[in-house]
Amino acid sequence: MRRLVDFIKALSATIDSEAANERSLHPGDDRRATQILLVASVVLTLVLCFCQPHTFLSLFGAALSRSPHFGRYSQLCSLSYWCMTRTLLLALVPIVHIRLLGEHLSDYGLGKGFSFAASASAGVAESPPRVSLRTYLALLLVMLPLVVAMSFSSSFQRAYPFYRQASRSLFDFVTWELEYLSTFCALEFFFRGYLLFGLRRAFGSQAIFVAVLPYCMFHAGKPPAEALASIIAGIVLGTLALASRTIWGGVLLHVGVAFTMDLSALLQRHAMPDISRIFPT
Repeated sequence: MRRLVDFIKALSATIDSEAANERSLHPGDDRRATQILLVASVVLTLVLCFCQPHTFLSLFGAALSRSPHFGRYSQLCSLSYWCMTRTLLLALVPIVHIRLLGEHLSDYGLGKGFSFAASASAGVAESPPRVSLRTYLALLLVMLPLVVAMSFSSSFQRAYPFYRQASRSLFDFVTWELEYLSTFCALEFFFRGYLLFGLRRAFGSQAIFVAVLPYCMFHAGKPPAEALASIIAGIVLGTLALASRTIWGGVLLHVGVAFTMDLSALLQRHAMPDISRIFPT
């Protein structure tokens, strides 16, 4: 634990030094940060108000119930709406804003590789700690046993997977997992890309904690242990994202944990889909 704390402190010092150097080259950056915070506030409000499964059911539930074919997929359709609308708002709106600012998506965590930019050590006496794909894989190996341990609780089994009919057929399970796991690309981009990289120059390492606040509130309604863990996850993933210059490690970690949560819950309930049953009968 001490090594982890020292590691994060060293990364934070490098992030702060780099941000200070960039602020001297970009006066007036506070206006950019203000725009990002306002856009993020609007996006999160729209997600909360209009991107819920019950919104879809209130609009189309009656029509679906009258269809003998689509009626049995009403819950899957409502969750598909939840996944797709969240993905569009969390990813598309920030991308449009970034392009309007005349900036590159690669500067917001969508670049390749797992290393500090060359300028990162310019104002720092020591080289920053390296963050590689192995760092994320090590975290994943630590997290998976914890997820499995949590899956023994009844509250966990009641919560996951969100799609309660995922065990009905192979089609239900695969379709849900593909849609659900794809949302984590948008989620990581919004919180660890758009917000974090967008605010880094203005706030330095404190941008991590600015992004953690809406991120933990995004977990409202989740089991208490998961909601509280999101605070720690936001700090660790935010630090690693800024250090590695990419969000893809966080995507890998998030997808791996989320899939294991669904899989563990189904296994605990003895509710894995029959692979011989492609579609529901």
